[in-house]
Parts: sequence; structure tokens; C-alpha cells
Amino acid sequence: MLQAMRGRSATWVTRILFTLIALSFLGWGVTDYVRPPTPGTQTALTVGDRKMNGMEVQRLLGPQIDQMRAMFGGIDREQAKRFGLVDQALDQLIARLVVDQESARLGLLISDDVLRQTIQTNPAFLNAGGQFDRARFVAVLAQAGYSEAAFLAQLRGDLSRAALTIALAAGAQVPDAVVERLLTYRLEKRVAEFAFLTPDMAPIPATPTEEALIAFHKDNPQRFTAPERRAGKLLVLDAPSVAEQVQVSEKDLRAAFDTRIDEFQLPERRLIEQILVNDEAAAKSVTDKLTAGADFPTVAVEVGQSADSLVLGEITKNDLPDPALGAAAFGLAQPGVTAPVKTAFGFHILRVVAITPGVEANFDAVKAQLEASLKDERALDLMFERSNKIEDLLSAGGTLEDAAASTGARLIDLPSVDRRGQLADGTELPADLTGRAQVISTLFATETGKNSRLLEIGGRAFVAVRTGDITPATVQPFDSIREIVIAAWTDSQRDAALAAQAEAVATAVRAGKPLADLVQGGRTSEPFDRRGTLAADLPPAPTVQTGLFDAQTVGTVVTGKAGSGYIVARLTAIQPPSAEEAATARAALKSELGEQAKNDAITAVRQGLQSRYPVTQDRAALDKLF
Repeated sequence: MLQAMRGRSATWVTRILFTLIALSFLGWGVTDYVRPPTPGTQTALTVGDRKMNGMEVQRLLGPQIDQMRAMFGGIDREQAKRFGLVDQALDQLIARLVVDQESARLGLLISDDVLRQTIQTNPAFLNAGGQFDRARFVAVLAQAGYSEAAFLAQLRGDLSRAALTIALAAGAQVPDAVVERLLTYRLEKRVAEFAFLTPDMAPIPATPTEEALIAFHKDNPQRFTAPERRAGKLLVLDAPSVAEQVQVSEKDLRAAFDTRIDEFQLPERRLIEQILVNDEAAAKSVTDKLTAGADFPTVAVEVGQSADSLVLGEITKNDLPDPALGAAAFGLAQPGVTAPVKTAFGFHILRVVAITPGVEANFDAVKAQLEASLKDERALDLMFERSNKIEDLLSAGGTLEDAAASTGARLIDLPSVDRRGQLADGTELPADLTGRAQVISTLFATETGKNSRLLEIGGRAFVAVRTGDITPATVQPFDSIREIVIAAWTDSQRDAALAAQAEAVATAVRAGKPLADLVQGGRTSEPFDRRGTLAADLPPAPTVQTGLFDAQTVGTVVTGKAGSGYIVARLTAIQPPSAEEAATARAALKSELGEQAKNDAITAVRQGLQSRYPVTQDRAALDKLF
């Protein structure tokens, strides 16, 4: 089949790096996009001849986006959108659809035998003995909401897609020459002698004239420009906003207590050891020895049991794999040894070493905790209900004041702040302001006098912003910041003098003078690679680092800024990687390069396939979905 597939795909197999799209697709698992679209809704996505309405796209991508949100710490959907997670999930769906259509065009078919083998070896459908269990298969599908026919159709499509992409990936390799070149690039080390010229080495300039200060202020407007600032109103709808409207009765508390009783009680735990033998005769022999006073661990070793399997640990009754074991071990009134218990695994002789009594749940002891928990849950439910009302009200042209009055949301004055949340006097918006980062970015993205849409904040609050007065970014008048200009001018002069001093030292070193004779405190670095530094106590100096590794010969001198100072460095040694270092890193690097090539191939192939299967997105409809 694979040979036939290669022949039929000759028109585009020349894009050999199509290869690795397989690796992205194989991890997707099962997604039921074979079901027909829900009628009565507009088309949101078209890929080739496959049309999907908004509800279908949401059904397919919603769970995937929720999983990605959880991976990012439970961010809300608005944050997920800003982080690009929605677009990423949509791109993956489009990629699947174009490959599916290419597979169909090539006529790729998955036989019933392959389908049967795949299902019968799937761990999800195997029983405890490792055999395919049809009853388990049906139960798993039912739990996932699949009919058998839909699952088989979906799996057949998944296997067809995988077969195509894996076959095309088979010939992709990264040339050894590329691997060796990059291996040397990464592992090569260099050594340099260097000196760090600090700002205190620069002379203090003479007092500037007024004309010089005014000219410096005029020539450097970016240094003296106050940032744009905006003020506004903030609407906050959260649980505390509606908490007073939530009532919890004694009946509610009792019902919650009964439902969550496992949270408030501790089951009895017992420290248990076990001897497991295969037959009843061996079990009787073990029991006889223990009754005669033999040591439990010693007898376990005598019957061939390892010390590691002796102790089951401190466990509850439900932790034991068979109810009969639980009944025997927890039926003892005090520590001791049980009679042999037969299970599917053999004959068990259990010894209870210690008993930790359980703790019964007490309603009065947890009543306050329950009440707080129930109020919070109901306040959140009410908050989400009110959020829908606010969205409707704002969409109809209502004001934030109207929304606050009708829902109990809080209205907060936002002072004039810049994009960092800083006020003109240097103070900042409180760090605990609800949705602080989103509020600031929304404030600067909304037109004056306009309301933003309602934003969800971490699943526990909603906010909306109205932008008020805007103070444009302006150059501050010279007279109002004269002392600031003097300080900046002085720093600029000293920096220029220090740069000239560093260049003079470099020129002298190039002429053959020892660096140590020119600058005190010179040092020689330890060998370092491209990701290392001359010394751990130096500020970053990217131009120096780059210059030393760009140098082709020992003796090259480079200079560059490092923090508020300058570095002068002379290359003293070039150390290629040892054979041992190269051998250790080669396989990992080759694998890494292969993965990078695969990722590049995915982009290239998708572009090629999308010219065959054009993609049309209704962005307005998709934005409403997510």
C-alpha cells in the first residue's frame, strides 16, 4: 500500500520534508469531526470542499482549547485567545482537514484487518489479563459519547492520515555535514583576556552651559518624553459583588454535608503486610508456620517472596484490590494475621501490623466551612448569570453605571496611568486590582468614551473598561525637568568619554601593548561557549561575545558596552570540541535538527496543500465562538 501511495503522490512528494507532519498529527488522538454539521447555523470554516458551521468548530476545538488553558495554569478564554492558543488549535484542525482530503484524493484505504488489529491492541480496550474485551470496548465508547460506527469511521480516518504522513517521512534525513558544522558551532569554546572599564573611570565633565543643556534636551526628545496616560472607569463583577444576595439555608448545608461527607471524615487505616502463594497447600503451610510462632518476613522469604513485595503500606479498606481482602484485613479487632484469602491472584495471608482509627464527620465542626464554600459557589453562579445581563446591556448601548446599578457590580475610578500602570507621581495602580494587566491593556485599546467588551478574569471575575481622558505622550518642558536634563547630559558625556577610553585601550592592545599594562584589574576568562560569558560577575555584553566568536584568529581585540561600562577583550585561545564531547552530543543534536526540519516541513506542506484545498475563515463568527 505504501509503495502505491508514493507513486500516486509523486506530484508533491518532492516536498520531501512533508515528512514530519505525521508527528504532529499522531498525537491528536480521536476527535469526532466526521459527524454532519448542525443545520441552521452559518459556515464558519471552509477547507477545500469541507464546510463546518460555528457549532461544529466549537464542539471540536472547545475541549482542546480547555486542555491548553489548563496547561497554562487555568487561564480564561480571553487570555487563551491573546496567547494564540485559539489560533493554534484552529491551525491544527485545518492541517488535519487538508491532509484528510489529500488522503481521500490519493484513494488511501485502511483494511478491516488493520482496523481490527488496532482496536484489539489498544490498552483502553483490554481486560486485566491483557485480552481484548468487547464489553469494555462498548463501555468506553459509550462513556466518550461515541457510537461504534462513528468511532470506526473516525479511527479509519486517523489511520489513513497516519499512514500517509509516516510513509512520506521515511526518507527525511539531516546531512551529517550540517550536524558536524552545528556541533562545532555549539561546542567550540574560547578564552580571552579582558578588562572592564567602569563609569567611575570616566572623567567628570565641566559644568555645562545653559545653551548646551537646551540643545541636549532638544536633540534627545525620547529621553524626556512623558508617556501617554489614560484615565477611565472600571466595572468589576465578582463573587464579593453579589455575595450579599446569596442565601444558604440549614437544609442546604445538611444536603451539602451528606454529599461531601468523604471530605470531612478520615477512614480507618491499617499497616498491612502480605504473603502471596499460588495454591492452598502452600497457604496452609505458611499459616501453620505462623501459628507456631515463625517470623512473618522470614516465612515470606522462605516461600520465595521478595522483601519489596512484603509491605502493602498503611492503607484503607477500599485500597485493597479485592473485597475479600478488605473484609479479612479490616475484620480483625486488633493487629494480627488473617486466615488465607483466595482471590484471582492466588492465596493471600495478611498481617495487620498497626491500626490508625478513622475520624467520623461532624456537621457542627464543618458547618462554617460548608457555609462559606456554598456561598462562594452560589455567588460565582450568580456572577456568571449577571455577566450575561451586563453583556446584553452593554451590547444594547447601556453604560457601565447602568450595569453596576442593575447587577450589583462595583464601579471604580481609574486614575491617569501609562501602559505600565504608573501614575505621573511615580505611584502605581494597586497590584491586587482585579485583572490589572488586562485592565491596563484594554484601557489603551479602547477609544475615548467607549466601553470595552466584558472580559472574564480567571473564572472568578468579569471586568469592563470605559476609556476617559487621554493625555498624549509629550516632551516635558526643559524648565520643568532642568535637573533631570543636567543628570542625563552628565551621564552622556561620561559614557562617551568611557567609550573613547575603551577604544584607545583596544587600539594600543592591537598595536602590541599588554592589556595588563594599560588597565588595572585585567583578567583571563575560563573557557566559555556561545551561551557562556567572560565572567559571571560581568553585565551582559552581547557585542563582545559575538565579536570574540566571530574572530577567526587568536589575538583579535573587541570592545563593547556592558551595563553602564565597557569591556576590552583580546582572544587568546580557540578550543574545538574534544572527540568525547562531540560523540556525546552528536546523537541528541541530530535528533533536534530532525525535529526542527519536521516543524519547518509542516509549514511548507500546509501552504502547498492549502493551495489545493483553499481555506476560508469567517473571523467574525469564530471570534464570537471563542
